[in-house]
Amino acid sequence: PPRSTLFPYTTLFRSRQAARWLIAVLVPTPLFALHLAADPPRCLDAKSWWANQLNQKYGLGVYSQCDQDEKLMSLFSDENLGTTNKFYVEFGWTGIGNSQTERLKVEKNWTGFRMDDACDSAHQCHKEWISGDNIVSLFQKHSSPKEPDYVSIDIDSTDVWVFSNLTKSFRPRVLTVEYKAYFNITDIVPRDSQSSLGAVAFAAQQSGYSLVGVEPSLDAFLVRSDLVCPGTQVQLSEFARFTSLKGPHEGTPKRREMRSECHGGQCPMEWTLKQFPCVFGTQDFCSAPR
Repeated sequence: PPRSTLFPYTTLFRSRQAARWLIAVLVPTPLFALHLAADPPRCLDAKSWWANQLNQKYGLGVYSQCDQDEKLMSLFSDENLGTTNKFYVEFGWTGIGNSQTERLKVEKNWTGFRMDDACDSAHQCHKEWISGDNIVSLFQKHSSPKEPDYVSIDIDSTDVWVFSNLTKSFRPRVLTVEYKAYFNITDIVPRDSQSSLGAVAFAAQQSGYSLVGVEPSLDAFLVRSDLVCPGTQVQLSEFARFTSLKGPHEGTPKRREMRSECHGGQCPMEWTLKQFPCVFGTQDFCSAPR
């Protein structure tokens, strides 16, 4: 074509830099959208997270019975899973001094509700009798989102059945489920008065969840498997030391309020879960066997 026909374009695009500038000015939003679409979804490197927990100073819990709420703060940090709706459900709930969720509420502005057969309306707690048969209807009744960030199951009974039935309809990102440490890690023992860690892990796998950590003698930490980075699952055998215990809390430090150096809140120790079990009689902070 004649030079006059090309003149506007040759003048405008004298250099590749000018062309790039024009594209950036005219279409920044679509390019930004494409960049966002290319970002991979956030996932938890479960193996690294649990290794860090094993090396963390023990005694950093605030409201929970032991260090559960410290582990939850770590799981939901921006470096790990982050949050979506900051919604929790906790049952059975026995008070702020033994709460898995109070710290999330106070320090991170979470919202949600609690349930127990002996609680009142204080602290967003609803008086409910909880079972595997009615758990879904209770979540519906109290308007839980389909994927709450966190659910705590601690009813000292049919926890595994409640978990299995709940996760057929609701898909929390993270759960804690109480377990009984008496049984061997390979024992799959579902019971109506606390189940073995092996049973909790098996139920989790069947429901699309992964065991990523424990609070010894108390809770198993479960993360929805699609949120765990591929190849970073923690092997069940890694938790063997936290099972086959003769009594509750064997090998675990005393609760904060029972240690003379603690005066409320966090009370870090020069001891980690990597050193579990502690030895009663030779370490003053160790719980007496029961």
